Formats: sequence, structure tokens, C-alpha cells
Amino acid sequence: MINEEQFKTLVAKNLTNYRKINNLTQLDLAEKLSYSDKAISKWERGESLPDLYTLEKIANLYGITINDLVYEKQEIIKPKKLKKTNHLFITLLSTILVWFIATLTFVTLMLIPATSSYDNWLVFIIAIPTFFIVLTVFACLWYKNVLRCISVSGIVWGVVITLQIILYLNHLKNNSLIYIIGAVFQILVILWFIMVDYQKKSKIK
Repeated sequence: MINEEQFKTLVAKNLTNYRKINNLTQLDLAEKLSYSDKAISKWERGESLPDLYTLEKIANLYGITINDLVYEKQEIIKPKKLKKTNHLFITLLSTILVWFIATLTFVTLMLIPATSSYDNWLVFIIAIPTFFIVLTVFACLWYKNVLRCISVSGIVWGVVITLQIILYLNHLKNNSLIYIIGAVFQILVILWFIMVDYQKKSKIK
């Protein structure tokens, strides 16, 4: 039977191993648990232990049981990354589907004499903001703020490019103002995500 110090050391070792196996930093784990990274560091050094409820949250996060965290194992098997793989697959499939639909629409319009026109290629331009809208949905569901910021920025500039081309085709060539508006929205997007990230870190501290 192990003593208290040995138990803390064992739990600390398991917490460290499973965190690294799941490719998380101490700060990443702290954000997910609403703790400070200092608390995570203390757990992994064996200076203190998380309570039972927190151990349960950690176990659920890694797809393991509490026993995996508090008992010694001969070998720690890397948890299946099926969920992350599914998220990536669904995201890729959905975004590719946008371009498939755009291509299908373009071909259909070109094959129908009544709708065949030189500007049918605009469906691909419209697909740009649509692509980023779909990406933003999944970024908000499963991914971090960086990808969310990139995807929302993509929506902004996708809309700007679409509007600019439409205005140009309608012989409204003096449309540089639209880029200024796009730049303003881009700044607002960046400031918004900086504020969200700051509030998240402040909450953890």
C-alpha cells in the first residue's frame, strides 16, 4: 500500500502523461477546467491534488476513467483521437461540399441554354464567403479562437471581394470605399477576438 506522498506523485505523473498524450499545454487544460495554469502546475508537481469532481472532469476530457488517473499502469495507452478526427473530417467534408455545390450549379447553368451566360462563374465568387461561413460554424463548435478569427475575417473579405466584382460588372468602377469598410470590419473582428481571449484568461486567473 502506498503512502500519501507516493499517491500524490503517482497522480501527478498520470496527470502529466495524459495531458501530454492529448497534446495540451498546462494553459490549455487550465482554460478547459476554468483553473489557473499555476494550479495545474502544482498538481503535476505533486504539491496538491485536484478534488474528485475535477478529476472526473479531467477523465471525461481525456476519454478515460478516474481509475486511470489514480492507479499505476504498466503502460498508458494513447486515447483514441476518434472525436478529433471526426471533427476534422466533418469540417473538411462540409467545406468541400460548398465548392462541389458551386461547381454543380455552374455546370447546370451552363448546360441550360436559357441560363447559360459568361457571368455564371460568379457562383464561385459567391462560394468564397459561403465557404468561410461554414468554416466559422465549425470553428465556433470545435476549434480555438485563432481559427475562429481567421474564418470570420474570411467572411469579411469574401463579402468585400464579391461585392467589388458585382459592382465592377455593373460598371461601378469607383468602388474602392468598399475596401476601407472591409478594413474597418477586419479591425473590429481582431479587437473582438482579442477581447474574448483576454476575458477568458482573466476569468481563469
